[in-house]
Amino acid sequence: MRLFKNFTEACKPEEISDTDFIKMIFVTGFETLNRQLAEMVTAYAKENKEELATSGITVLEDEEGQVTLSDSTVASDEN
Repeated sequence: MRLFKNFTEACKPEEISDTDFIKMIFVTGFETLNRQLAEMVTAYAKENKEELATSGITVLEDEEGQVTLSDSTVASDEN
């Protein structure tokens, strides 16, 4: 706890309350974790298209490299 208090004293702007600062750190950390997980899922999907296809998942990649996962059974039913 002392380590966090030292960090807060060194980094927190004076106009922000301790509670708001803690919330900002939590949200920033959560957003970073979410972004990292999304990047990991995207990389896995790109590298394992065939394996995912055998599981019924179609990997769709657009021209910008964005990946969308789709249920292969739904995709084939629509055709």
